[in-house]
Amino acid sequence: MQNNSLDDKSVRALLETSGSFNYERVQDLVFQGLDNDVAIRPIAWRILLGLLGNRSSEWPIEVAVQRQTYARLQNQYLPPAVDNMLYKDIQKDVARTHIELSCEGIEWMLRILFVFAKAYPDVGYTQGMHEVLAPIIYVFSSDKAAEWKKCGEADAYAVFGTLMKALAPLHLPSKSTPSKTGVQVQMLRLNTLLRQHDARLWQHLNSVALTPDYYSFRWYITLFAREFPIVATLQIWDSLLADKKRFAFLHYVCVALIISHRTALLDREADFGCCLTILQSEPMITVQELLKNAVRLRDIDRAADNLTRINIETRRALSPRAKK
Repeated sequence: MQNNSLDDKSVRALLETSGSFNYERVQDLVFQGLDNDVAIRPIAWRILLGLLGNRSSEWPIEVAVQRQTYARLQNQYLPPAVDNMLYKDIQKDVARTHIELSCEGIEWMLRILFVFAKAYPDVGYTQGMHEVLAPIIYVFSSDKAAEWKKCGEADAYAVFGTLMKALAPLHLPSKSTPSKTGVQVQMLRLNTLLRQHDARLWQHLNSVALTPDYYSFRWYITLFAREFPIVATLQIWDSLLADKKRFAFLHYVCVALIISHRTALLDREADFGCCLTILQSEPMITVQELLKNAVRLRDIDRAADNLTRINIETRRALSPRAKK
């Protein structure tokens, strides 16, 4: 990861250019990590999620449509009936949210979750959604631009809705393996990656019967929203949202997090319960180091994939059939 302050200035300069800007350049800069510039992150996240285009002159029109949509849904579904069971379930979960929010932020969360569940009955509301929404609420309730903050709730709803659509496959049968849900397939992928990058640690965890489904389910469905303090969570999300393969980088953050606990996990007395507790605690390294390690692991695999591709292409080029 590069210097955060420099990255923030680079992103700000890019977004403030007249005309259109390069979307991939925004991805690259945000992936490196933003500082806590409350004016940049709300805009950057919306760009990365496709809610704002690459022409800032068109943003007022784009956000106006999104805000009107939320206003229409509010009029349709709010206020909920006093005895509405869905609303009561949401209230219970919101009260247990990991990230501490202001009273205003909590009210935003209650309304957004209820409206979303009613607007998308095929998705509805499930536990964990409030944890995904919490960092979004934190970011949009902190926006110092007055003209944007007054519509922060509507903007947060747009981001949450888009993000939940991206995460929806985790809860549905996998296209590649219909007998498993998307998140189950992702956890199998994590198991494979851990074995590739640290066979000894993988073997030890398997020897105590601790497989990824015991500890990583929450990582995937909440994007680590419960695992770290808010500042660290936002830095992780910068990289995840900027990931060009949309969350493929999440696997490597998971592997890096497991390996960060390597010494404690390999302790001779570390049984199933002990290892599970360790994996549910914060890493002993900074979030910058964690992300740097995740990038290193990803780059190792990319280099191996490129070498494999080159070898295949070379064999094809040298084959007798290719020479004819």
